[in-house]
Amino acid sequence: MGEWCQNHHAASGLTKKVLQSTISEREAEKQVIEFVKRNVGTYKPHLAGNSVYMDFLFLKKYMPDLASLFSHVIVDVSSVRALCIRWYPKDQKKAPPKEKKHRAMDDIRESILELKYFKETIFKAKSMK
Repeated sequence: MGEWCQNHHAASGLTKKVLQSTISEREAEKQVIEFVKRNVGTYKPHLAGNSVYMDFLFLKKYMPDLASLFSHVIVDVSSVRALCIRWYPKDQKKAPPKEKKHRAMDDIRESILELKYFKETIFKAKSMK
């Protein structure tokens, strides 16, 4: 891990939790594959989230069987946010705040809230006159 990851994940307790886990990397991959197959079905799902390309690179390197389940299409919420900041700066100021916990479920919930905000506020349909 890079310096930022080492510092952040040490401070959040994630590194310690991972080191104490009795689940191997391979078993974790197997469990997530089963979860994805059970909840997604047979189509290739899109990987989505904030800076998710880094997550995809991690999966390709350490969990290639899991990575192979996903489509090549990635929905990067960070990229959407970057565009909204530049195109609609006033609307972006009202976006949900980032908590920056960088834990899986927290990040998933945060990404969903952000995309919902962008959809309802910035990408809303223009009224027809």
